[in-house]
Amino acid sequence: MARRHSAVRRGQRGAKLHPWGQAPQIGRAAGDRVDIAFARLAVHGRGEQPRRIGMRRRLQHVDFWRASPEGRMFLLRGYFEDKGSWSGRSIEPGTMIDIHAPVWRVAECLQHAHRLGSLFAPDQELQVLFRARWYGLRGRRLSSIDEWTAFTMRDDRFARGDQFEVQETLPMRQIADNLPEIILSLLKPLYEQFHFFRLTMDHVRQALGN
Repeated sequence: MARRHSAVRRGQRGAKLHPWGQAPQIGRAAGDRVDIAFARLAVHGRGEQPRRIGMRRRLQHVDFWRASPEGRMFLLRGYFEDKGSWSGRSIEPGTMIDIHAPVWRVAECLQHAHRLGSLFAPDQELQVLFRARWYGLRGRRLSSIDEWTAFTMRDDRFARGDQFEVQETLPMRQIADNLPEIILSLLKPLYEQFHFFRLTMDHVRQALGN
């Protein structure tokens, strides 16, 4: 158990994060899990909603992680687009999702899974169960925090539904070898929620390269 707690710590330090990411800060190892919090976000009891404790940063910059020595990991994260202002542009919270953000989020989670899997069982070919859910989509427009990118996009791509969920089981080796292809397959249905936007491999590679 102690060895696996150590592997979780090494894995969260070694994973490559997207440009908006921040290396998680380990809060504590407690029983069968490791709790990791940004901006002092706390969860008390199974099934309860996270609450903020003396938090100075806004919700869009708050992360809550939970990692188990059995290899289960959980991440709860707000929409960074809801900051309210980017490069002098005023963006009303809850009205936009950045075109690159889902790609960054999924890539980050898959890279963490690959890193931890290689630490837990370096000589085995593991399967990774990936599950993601987006809430609060209805009324959000697919756009960009980058002013020029936003200018080149249509302004009528609003989400039709309020939630989207995806689940897939992947061989761990494919994450390292075929990350863009995996992301494209996972996220095409999400982007179609925004007035049938067609996510392409060029979009994915551009996001990963930014």
